Amino acid sequence: MVTRERRTRRRRLPPDEARLALLEAGRDYVYANPLGEPLDHVRVTEIVKGLGLSIGAVYHYWESQDDYRDDLLDLLLSADEYPAVRQTGEVVAEAVAAEPPLEELVRAAATISFDALAEVAGPERLVLALVAYGDDEIDARLGLQSRELSSRWAELFRTYFPRYDLEPRPPFTYDSIAVVLMGLVQGMNVRRVVDPETVGGEVAEGWDLVGSAALAFLLSACRPIDPEADAAAGDRGLLDLAQQAIPRRTPGPPRQ
Repeated sequence: MVTRERRTRRRRLPPDEARLALLEAGRDYVYANPLGEPLDHVRVTEIVKGLGLSIGAVYHYWESQDDYRDDLLDLLLSADEYPAVRQTGEVVAEAVAAEPPLEELVRAAATISFDALAEVAGPERLVLALVAYGDDEIDARLGLQSRELSSRWAELFRTYFPRYDLEPRPPFTYDSIAVVLMGLVQGMNVRRVVDPETVGGEVAEGWDLVGSAALAFLLSACRPIDPEADAAAGDRGLLDLAQQAIPRRTPGPPRQ
């Protein structure tokens, strides 16, 4: 008697778990294959195959593959794809009980943020690919993601800066400080990908370039809440401080 080869039984997941697994598998696929028109290159058949499911699993939750891609894009552009804010908040909340110097918290936050982008490179690479596509709707959604992330960072700063008797120095606000620091870390991360030697190593004992730059920026963007303690005379703005700190001289003739 001829023995038929048994077909491999496909996995069956609970409904909620299956839906989330499909979206997360799509996310992993996009991170591994970021180029192409926004998500049009996503092969749903390959995604379900990797999960051991049939294509019918997709149509159980979505009417079409385009509907699946829309929900997948919502997941990809969620601020939750960047966990560094939460991780930093947990570290800072635990550390402040010991009343460490502010610079130690700045260094810790910068390290967590920078390392997080290296450990999970997919979101940053995807953002660059989507920006390069030049779709107005996608750009708007990326903007919403960025604003949500900067809002989370700003809330963290708003919580802990006053504990060190600090507040933003005009014209800066907590939100604009968050935007600048996010840009600093993201820009340094891109440089690390293409030219790692320039951002690696220490610029001072125990300090890398990212942490040093973040601290230097915060020293100029913040001031003591108590005007009497402000080296910049309290109510003077940042530009006034710069005029006092940066030497001015009349340009002389060019050197021979």
